[in-house]
Amino acid sequence: GENMRLVKTEEQFAAAARLFAEGRRTVCEGCWMEEALAEWTPEFFYAQLKEEKQQGWAVYLHCTKDVPDGMVAVSHKTGQVEHLFITADARGKGLGQKLLDFARKKLPEHDHPTMGVINTNTRAIALYKRMGWRLTGTVLHRYDPAEEGTFAAVYCEELEMKYRG
Repeated sequence: GENMRLVKTEEQFAAAARLFAEGRRTVCEGCWMEEALAEWTPEFFYAQLKEEKQQGWAVYLHCTKDVPDGMVAVSHKTGQVEHLFITADARGKGLGQKLLDFARKKLPEHDHPTMGVINTNTRAIALYKRMGWRLTGTVLHRYDPAEEGTFAAVYCEELEMKYRG
């Protein structure tokens, strides 16, 4: 069967960090320079997830037959949804939709949760729109290759989406 688990154990944090590394790479390939992608190791994201846990984020791991194949994180403080990633093998099976729904329902105290999405991730944006999320017009981050010390290979933006459903 399949299920969602709150990430608590070291083993679960390690699994989430591996998923995070693969997912972030996939989303940012083509937008990001190779040397920057190389820094995005499971160890890097393990540290980030641990730090975010201290800040009150809850991370959930989706498993199919005990194999972690998706993750999502929520902040009850801010009503944000983040780190929605699915393994390559699990894509196209409606899991993204399921995880996003799950995350939103974990935030009943927030009527209009928000999340960030990279503007180049058009498939995700289209899916989220079908699910009742809307672009707010707010740009959360700009990644510009012309800027000093940036790792962007092409110009891209992280856009804010808000649940309006």
